Formats: sequence, structure tokens, C-alpha cells
Amino acid sequence: MWCIGKRATHNKQMKNSIAFILVFLICLSLAQCRKDPHSIVKEEPDETSDLVVMKDINGMVFNTCTDSGLAGIKVYLKMYYQKKQISEYSTLSGTSGKYTFTAVEMHSDPDYEQVIYIASKSGDNAKNFETCGIRGTSMWFKFEESDIFMKPRVAPKFIYIAFYFPRQQTTVASDSIIARFTQNIYHKNVPDYPYQFGDGSIGERTGYTAHSGIRNYPMGLYHIVVDKWVSGVHTQWKDSLYTNYGDTAAYVVHW
Repeated sequence: MWCIGKRATHNKQMKNSIAFILVFLICLSLAQCRKDPHSIVKEEPDETSDLVVMKDINGMVFNTCTDSGLAGIKVYLKMYYQKKQISEYSTLSGTSGKYTFTAVEMHSDPDYEQVIYIASKSGDNAKNFETCGIRGTSMWFKFEESDIFMKPRVAPKFIYIAFYFPRQQTTVASDSIIARFTQNIYHKNVPDYPYQFGDGSIGERTGYTAHSGIRNYPMGLYHIVVDKWVSGVHTQWKDSLYTNYGDTAAYVVHW
């Protein structure tokens, strides 16, 4: 009888243990279901993933000498990845200086960079439009800036302006005349670069024409102030001269 009682007690303890385990598992399961949703860690997208979008890159070549667009300028779009160039496109600026690079593959990865580039030419010994001077520029931009209407700024130059000072009257060495030229629009846009020049002549014999000139300066509208001293009498007048990109011109100042 003692053995039978001991076995019954043991069986009862086993049943109680199994019941406890079942209750524990049920409670654990319910606790998981009721877990605070704010404590659940969500998997965020990879911040380094590259989004590729086909975009049109638009802009206008801005002429700092005229406050307007400049047509016929070769514009480059260069693409870089980790500071190394991977592709290049080019186009000519059209009416009003506008340009478009159509359906360019743009990458959101910050290792990609782009630049709008217009080459510079010195123009020091220019003889024609193809070799005349222009100060170009570079505009770097990222993916998030690619929708901006970009206005690269350039400064085109004229080739040469000749000055003539013909004399229709007798002058002496103490007489003089000088013409001063000022490009106000260019000076407003590019205040740190030269925007003035001048030239003149002194009195000599009747009929003699003094000839000089200046080359490779910014194109555009020049305001001119002429001062003349003859026999101690000073006179002054104002004039203007417009020179186009790659142009040559002459300015005649009569005594």
C-alpha cells in the first residue's frame, strides 16, 4: 500500500509540473503579443543605397558683360564618381544662352558629383572669333541640386579697339586729349577685375594722326568721357561704344 501511495504522489507532482510549464508558455506567448509596438525595432532602408533617376539638366550661359544670355557657347556636363571622371556630355547654348542636357543619369549616392564647365581662352594673340578670349567657369552640383536652373557666368572679350586722334587744327606739345572708357555692367557683376582703360594724344603738327589701341578686354557697352586741352582751354564731352564678343572696332577722337 505504501508503494502505491508513493507512486500516486509522484504522478500528481508530474502532472503539476506539466501544467505549470503549459501555463508559463501561454503567458509568455501572450506577453509577446502584447509587446509595446514602440519597442519593436524596424529595419530602416540602407542609407547608402543609390537612387538612379533620368533628369534634364537646364540652364543659361550668363554674360557678365551684358546682363543677358550668351548664345553659341560650348557647355560641358562632366560626371564624376569618387573624384574620377566617368562620362562627359557637351552642347551649344542656344537662343538667349539657354542649354539643356536631356535624360542624364543622375545618382543620389554622394560619391557622385557633376560639374557644368565652360572652358577659358586667354585670347592674348587672338586674330579671329575662334581664338578670342573668354573667362569660363565651373559649377559643381549634387543630385539634390540637379533641378536648379543653372547660370554659369562667363566674361567674353573683344579682340581689339584701335584709337585715332586726327588733327584738323594746329596744336602744340602742351595740348593734349584723352579718352577714358568704363564698362559699368561688367564692373557691377565682377567688381574685382579691371573694367576701365584710356588712351590719348599730345599736340604736334597739323594733319598728323596718332594711332594706338587696346586688346583683349571685356566686351559690351563702354561709356566714354573725352577731355581736351588746347591753348589752355579745357572741353569735355561724353560718348559710348559697343563692342561684341570677338569683335574689333575703332574709335576716332577729333581734336
